[in-house]
Amino acid sequence: MENPIEKAKQLFVSAIEKISQGDFSSAEHLLTSALEWVPDRPSLLVNLCACKIGLKKLDEAQTLAQKTLLIEPNNYQAFYNLALIDIEFNRPENAIPHLLRAVEINNRYIEALFMLGNLYQDSNQFNLALERYQNILNIQPDLVDAIFEMGTTYLKLKDFEQSIAGFNRVIELSPNFVQAYVNRCIAENQTMRFDQAIESASIAIQLNENDAHAYFNKGVAEEKMKRIDDAVRSYEKAIEINPQYAKSHYNLGLLFEKLDAIDRSLACYQSAIVCDPTFAEAYLNYANIECQLKNYQAALDNYDRAIEVKNDFIEAHINRGNVLHDLSKIDEAIAAYQKAISINPQSVKAYVNLGNLLQECSQLDEALVCFKKAADLSDSEDYLGGLLLNTQMKMCDWFNFDLSVENIKNRIALDQKVSEPFACLSFIESAQLQLKASKKYVEDKFPLHLQRADSYKKPNKNKICIGYFSADFNQHAVSFLTAEIFELHNKSEFEIHAFCISKKPKDEMTSRLMRSFDFFHECQSMSDQAVVDLARQVGIDIAIDLTGLTGGSRTGIFARRAAPIQINYLGFPSTMGAPFIDYIIADAFLIPDEMSVNYSEKIINLPCFQSNDRKKKIAENVFKRADLHLPEPAFVYCCFNNNYKVTPSIFSSWMRILKNVNNSVLWLNASNNWAKDNLQKSAIESGVNASRIIFAPHTQLDLYLARYRLANLFLDTYPFNGGTTVSDALWAGLPVLTYAGEAFSSRMAGSLLHAVDMPELVTHSISEYESMAIKIGQNEPLANQFKTKLDQNKRIKPLFDSPLFTKKLEEAFQKIYALNLNT
Repeated sequence: MENPIEKAKQLFVSAIEKISQGDFSSAEHLLTSALEWVPDRPSLLVNLCACKIGLKKLDEAQTLAQKTLLIEPNNYQAFYNLALIDIEFNRPENAIPHLLRAVEINNRYIEALFMLGNLYQDSNQFNLALERYQNILNIQPDLVDAIFEMGTTYLKLKDFEQSIAGFNRVIELSPNFVQAYVNRCIAENQTMRFDQAIESASIAIQLNENDAHAYFNKGVAEEKMKRIDDAVRSYEKAIEINPQYAKSHYNLGLLFEKLDAIDRSLACYQSAIVCDPTFAEAYLNYANIECQLKNYQAALDNYDRAIEVKNDFIEAHINRGNVLHDLSKIDEAIAAYQKAISINPQSVKAYVNLGNLLQECSQLDEALVCFKKAADLSDSEDYLGGLLLNTQMKMCDWFNFDLSVENIKNRIALDQKVSEPFACLSFIESAQLQLKASKKYVEDKFPLHLQRADSYKKPNKNKICIGYFSADFNQHAVSFLTAEIFELHNKSEFEIHAFCISKKPKDEMTSRLMRSFDFFHECQSMSDQAVVDLARQVGIDIAIDLTGLTGGSRTGIFARRAAPIQINYLGFPSTMGAPFIDYIIADAFLIPDEMSVNYSEKIINLPCFQSNDRKKKIAENVFKRADLHLPEPAFVYCCFNNNYKVTPSIFSSWMRILKNVNNSVLWLNASNNWAKDNLQKSAIESGVNASRIIFAPHTQLDLYLARYRLANLFLDTYPFNGGTTVSDALWAGLPVLTYAGEAFSSRMAGSLLHAVDMPELVTHSISEYESMAIKIGQNEPLANQFKTKLDQNKRIKPLFDSPLFTKKLEEAFQKIYALNLNT
C-alpha cells in the first residue's frame, strides 16, 4: 500500500512545477488529488486556492482560504490569497487588512509587503507605500523591483531628486531595466534637465525600440528645448507604436496649436478623444480651438462634454462662460462663472472673468468686488493690477491710488504682466513704461509670427490696396474722426477695403461708411486666420489697425500678417510694442525725435496725427445755461473726457483752479453714478462746494457738440489727454487748455492745438497748467479772444482740413509702399 504522505508530496511537487509554468488547470487537478491522500493539509489548500484564483474561480478560492484559516488561523499565505481575491473582485480597500495581517504574522513576507506597497501607491498613500518598500529593502537590499517602485513613488510625490537616485540605483543593478530609464527621463524633465532626459529616453529606446512611453517622454524634453521637429517625430513615433496612446495625440495637438497649425491640432485632439472618451483636457482644448475659429456652438458642445466626464473641471466652466459672454448670453455666462466659483472658491480666473462681464454690463460695483476678491487670492494674477485700478478709475474711486500706481509701475519695470496696455494710459506718464507694457502683452498673447509678407502673391492690380480694420465701424469716436477720410480717398489710385471685426449693431454711421469703401467685408464671425486669408486674397498692400490694443481688438490678424505693411493708427494712442506692426501715424509734436526710441513702430509724420470730419453736424439749438443747470453769470470750465481719465492729481488741480476763480464751476461728463458721487465727495474734501461740480448727461452727437458753446474753457486731463473730445470742443469753438507730457497719450491735445495754431494753450507742468487756467478764468475778455482766434484758425489751419490730411496720408502710403517694393 502506498504511503499517503509520500504520494501527496509527489503530487504537490508536480503541482508546484505546473504553477511555475502558469498551468493552473493541471496544478488544480494535481492538488485536488493530493488532498484526497492528505485531507485538510494547509500547504495544499493555499496552493490550490492560488490555482483557483489563477483560473478565476474566485468563490471556490475564497472558500479554500477561509477553510485554511479555520485549520491554521495564522497562515499568512491564506491571508495573502484573500487579498488576491479582493483585488480580483476590485476591492483593494478590503485587501489591505488581509495583507497587514499576513505581514504581522510574517514580517519578512516580501510578496505581501510588495503588494501592500503597490496598493498604498495606487491609493496615493505614498508615505505608507515607501515604508513597505523600505521594509522589503531591509530584508533584501538589492531587490530591483522594490527600489524601482520606491523611485516611482518618489516621482509621484514630486521628490524628483530621490526619484532619480532610485532609478540610478536600479540601472546600476539592472542596466537593461527599460522602465527605469523612462521614469528617470520623466523626473529629469520635471527638473528641467532636458539633455539628460533625452539621453535617458534614447537609452530606453535602444533597449526597446517599441517603447511608446520612451518616445513620448523624449518628445516632451525636445519640445521644452524648442526642438520642435524632433518633438513632433517623437510623439508621432509613440503613436505609430501605440495608436491608442491618447496622451501622445494630445501633446501633439498642443504642439501644433502653438505652431498655429489649427487643423492638425484639432485632428490630434479628436484622436485623443477617440482613444480615451473620458479625456476631459482633450475636449477642453478642442473646444478652445473651435472658439478661436468662432464656431461657438461646437465649442460649447465640447466644453459640455469635458464637464460631463469631469464635473469639477474649473477651466471648462470658465471657458464655457467666456463663449456665452461672446454670444451675449449674459445670464448663462454669469451662471457658468458662478458654478466655477462654487466648485473652487479660490479660483482667481473665475472671479476675474466674472468681473470683466459685470464691468461690461456697467455693474462696476459688483465687478470691483470680484477683482478685489481675485487680488486677495493672488495679487500676481496676470493683468489684474491694471484691471482693478482701471475699474476704480471708471468710478473715480481713488482709494490707495498712488500706492497702486507705484506698484504697477514697478512691476512693469520688472517686465511683469501686471496691466493691459490700454489701462496703463490713464495713470502712467512714462513712454518707456508704456512701451514695456505693450511689448510684454504682445509677447504673451501673440508669441508666433508665422507668415512673412514676402510670401504673398499680389493680385494683378494697378492700385495700391488699402485695408482698414476696425471693431468700431459705427457710432464711435474712431468713426466720427475718420468717416470723411474714407470718402475723400482717391479711388483712382487706391482701392479701399473695410474689414469689420466686431458684432456691434449697424447704425446710421455704419451705412455712411459702407458707402465710402470700395469693399466692406463682414468679418465678425471669421477666425483671425480666415480674415488674413481674405486680406491676402483681395491683395491688401497696407493694413491699418484702427483698434489696436483696445476693446474688441483682433491683434491676432496682424500677428499673422494680413498685409506686407501694417500700421497702428488712432484707436490705440500709444505704441503697440509689436514686431508685426511696422508704422504708427503721428506728427512732429506728438512724437518728438528724442522720444522715438519708445516706439516699436517706424513713425509716419503728418501735419497732425488726427483726421477729422468736417461734416460733423452741430445742432442749431441755442441752449441757455439754465437749460443745462449751469449758472448764468459764471465762468464755466468743462471736461467731457471719460471719467477714467480723471486722476486725483488733475482733479485736485481743478479744485485749486475753482478756488482761485470766483463764480466758476466745473462741468463734467458723468459716466456713472459712482463717479458722480465720488467726484462730489472729493470736491467737498478739497473745500469746494459740491454744487460747483455740474454733470452733463449723455445726449446725441449734434446736441453734445452744441452744448460746448455754453462753456468758457475746456480743461484737459493728464496723463491721458482727450482725443476725440478735444477735437469736438475745438470744432464747436471752445478753446482747450492741456498739459503735455512725454507719451503719445499725454500729447494728443497738444498736437491738436498746434494743428489749429494755438500753442499758447499747451502747458508743460501742472503749475503752468493751473496758472494758465486761473489767468483765463479771471479774465473773460482773454477767454473770448481765444474763442475768436479759434473760430478764425479752425477754418484755415490743418486740424480740420480733411482734404489736406487725406492727401498727406496717401502720399505717406505711396512712399512706404514704394519702400516695401524695393526691400
